[in-house]
Amino acid sequence: KNYVQMEKVKLSHIEGKGLGVIATEDIQVNESFFSIPVDLALTLDDADRGPLHKAWEKTFLHNPEVISLIKKMMHSIPLSERSALWRQVKFCLLLVLYRRKYCNPQEYSWIDTSEYTQVSDFGPFFLSLPERYSDVLWWSDDEIEFLRGTPLYDYSVRQRMGLSHIRRVITQYLIPHFTPLHGLKHEELIWAWSTFRSRSFGDESLIKGQEFVLLPILDYLNHNVDSHVNWVSNVTISSPSFPSSSSSSS
Repeated sequence: KNYVQMEKVKLSHIEGKGLGVIATEDIQVNESFFSIPVDLALTLDDADRGPLHKAWEKTFLHNPEVISLIKKMMHSIPLSERSALWRQVKFCLLLVLYRRKYCNPQEYSWIDTSEYTQVSDFGPFFLSLPERYSDVLWWSDDEIEFLRGTPLYDYSVRQRMGLSHIRRVITQYLIPHFTPLHGLKHEELIWAWSTFRSRSFGDESLIKGQEFVLLPILDYLNHNVDSHVNWVSNVTISSPSFPSSSSSSS
């Protein structure tokens, strides 16, 4: 079994920023400081298998009423983006399943995630994730009002309303066919969306053929704009490694 290999770096709590990767020794130019098995990656493909996918197809591909409703709901979104967006929503529901299983085991330990990935335990990763985020999805209505008159206001309102509509559709049509999502809360959905949008990497060079990748520990590399960290994907060992392109120190 492959494991994450970390040299000269460690995960540490950074005041005011949460968990992050920091250097414990000087890192030289082009020196690899850790590698991550791609088996640990969560991708959109993972949501395209298993019970969630079966329920999704039954709900959204073979029900004319739901298909018509979704078309109306997404009328303002370009046709070329609709399929990708809806697929991202399904992936977010998979994140909700993982969060329920590992962060609330008293109630959801029965959820089976074995059909989605080969990794048997994502618990440490999901337990390390923030419970809340600071993007506009988490703002109060009064806080959103401060944005009125700016382009960000319209974007924020559309995004918040869009996820509310999506949750209603999922609650009414999908959940009757998929009990692990029973009682889906609005906060669960926006948590999953914020996690996906802020922590996944849209770079097919990381894992070939994968538009978005959520890879534990990689998502903690919130280095500042002056840092230059590159990744390479070694197909032989199926493990992205991370060489530094500029010297850094602890």
